[in-house]
Amino acid sequence: MAVTLDTTKGVDTSHTAAEDFSRTHDNQTLHDSDTGEGPSFDSNGIPYNYIIIIDAGSKGSRAYIYNYLNTGYMEKNGFLTPGKLVDGITMANKLPYVHSEAGWNKKIRPGLSSFRKNVHDEDSTLLVKTIGEKYLSKLLKKAVEIVPTNLQNKTPIFVHATAGLRLLDESEQNAILSATCQYIQSSTEFYMPKCSEHVSTIQGDEEGLYGWIAMNYLAGTLRKGEKSHGLLELGGASTQISFVPNETERKEHHNELMTLKLANIGSKEADMEYEVYSKSFLGYGMHQIHLKYLEQLSKEVTGDYASLVDPCLPYGYHKEMQLNVRKRRIVGSGDSSECQSIVYRTLASGNLGGCDEKNKLEVSKCLLNDTIPAFDFNFENFYGVSGYWDTISNLLDLGKVSSSEYEKYGKMYSYSEIQQETSKVCSLGWKQLQSYRDIDNEEDLADLCFKSTYMTSLLHNGLGLTKNGTAKFQINDKINGTDFTWTLGRAVLYASDEAQLETGGESVGYSRNSAAEVFIKGSEEIPGSLASGTKKTGSSSNESYSLLSLLVLVLLAFVLLLRRPLVLRIFKGIVNRLTKGKKYRRVSIDDIETANFDDDAIKLRDIHITRSVDTDSRSSMDSMDPMYLTVPAHTADPFRIDDEDDELVR
Repeated sequence: MAVTLDTTKGVDTSHTAAEDFSRTHDNQTLHDSDTGEGPSFDSNGIPYNYIIIIDAGSKGSRAYIYNYLNTGYMEKNGFLTPGKLVDGITMANKLPYVHSEAGWNKKIRPGLSSFRKNVHDEDSTLLVKTIGEKYLSKLLKKAVEIVPTNLQNKTPIFVHATAGLRLLDESEQNAILSATCQYIQSSTEFYMPKCSEHVSTIQGDEEGLYGWIAMNYLAGTLRKGEKSHGLLELGGASTQISFVPNETERKEHHNELMTLKLANIGSKEADMEYEVYSKSFLGYGMHQIHLKYLEQLSKEVTGDYASLVDPCLPYGYHKEMQLNVRKRRIVGSGDSSECQSIVYRTLASGNLGGCDEKNKLEVSKCLLNDTIPAFDFNFENFYGVSGYWDTISNLLDLGKVSSSEYEKYGKMYSYSEIQQETSKVCSLGWKQLQSYRDIDNEEDLADLCFKSTYMTSLLHNGLGLTKNGTAKFQINDKINGTDFTWTLGRAVLYASDEAQLETGGESVGYSRNSAAEVFIKGSEEIPGSLASGTKKTGSSSNESYSLLSLLVLVLLAFVLLLRRPLVLRIFKGIVNRLTKGKKYRRVSIDDIETANFDDDAIKLRDIHITRSVDTDSRSSMDSMDPMYLTVPAHTADPFRIDDEDDELVR
């Protein structure tokens, strides 16, 4: 698939997986329009599977809910036949279409690491209550609202903590993660059989790999014969790089790579294999590097009440903050040259590579050592996401100018443009800056000079991006119009492996080449009691009632044929025994009760039980037609992240 990019906007004019993906799900059917509950089936009657992934980041946590069509059902019912169309596209020989709707996510602040003090002040029981009721319940409430009730006990939920929790001691991590798992297991019906596999601090290379999968999935490059893209992600506590090196570098750095196996739907083999290099630089995220920068400033002052002069803050701006146990007043001086010098010194102060403090203006790869495969920005065609987009969109005011194009398709990076604007922003006084850039968050506006300066230093001094404009580096918020998040990559990996389980194919997952014998599967096998079945609707009691009805009809026919008193007496006795003490009725919508969602201490298990009228399977279900409500094709971007749903937990 050829990708054509405009020189100023990274507009992908090719036919992508994201386009097919959107067409497939524009007509998703909802069976509960009042509550916003997601669909159990698509318009063809194919059942959906669901997955919940919580990204527990350094500054906050966000729950994402995804769904995708059940591959086992499609295989059994002929939807994977070559040429067979589902909503206008062929399902066979493609990765599963993992989907999310607008509003299927929820973000809360601060991060899980903020409970570090509680670990030392509270016993384990109280810690579960504190983290659960004050924090997790707000995320789980959203998941309970979206995932269909009859699918919740077979919907896996994962909590993947990233760099924020990696910065804590192992004992502190374990206490927080254990409390998290206990609360989810005790208060919801979501599928979480093993805490260690579902709630964990993932390694930086795993986070980078998931991000690489998500980005290439949306770009449409996870196909045989397609060249993949590299990924640069800038978070709050760490920054990640992931890419497929050239053949020479793959051979030379074999043990530093990860082998990823994926499978197209309908393939019995894992027919796509990639050797990916993925590296996370802990402590080099935007938030953590800013703290290191302030520590550099604090070395130059003495006394408990001395003010810090910050050259990266605008003149006329000041703030107070706790720094190294001391409350400091920080005063801006708006000195662009000094800001650049101290930012580079902060970058060079780490122990990752050979950053020379004297060469702050030189292009170098000082963060990269000999164990990292060499890469070329022109060859790997890197995308920069997360903090890169946040910084550049504020710096260049991309949210106000041509936002529909830039936000959907990104912007090609230009050093001269970025440097010119950074110099201007860093030279403006506070009142001038407020007039020049309309950014709602005061702190984001005040820190714009620092963020822009660090980003350019990281790219050009740390990672070796050239300044002459020849390198192909694209900054993105969305990939082909769809929001980027590494959790999508985790969901794609799970869905791809689950499809193999459902159809008896080879497992999908990844391994580190340094320990190739340890293969990490993308999914897990759901117990047969949860994952099998053939009906669209009906609880276990209703299924029993259906069987009983069939038996009664057979016996009645037998009686009518024979008309013998003895047989009739036997028939009555059997019926009395089978129905003794049992009354069956269908639960109506009027019988459903819901908990008070305004209460922080949400009783999620109660919500599930009182609403649970179906326990049908995750696989083939084909007996009763549900009521459908068609979602128009012009609805909001299915992956749009609603920032207004961002909630601060106090």
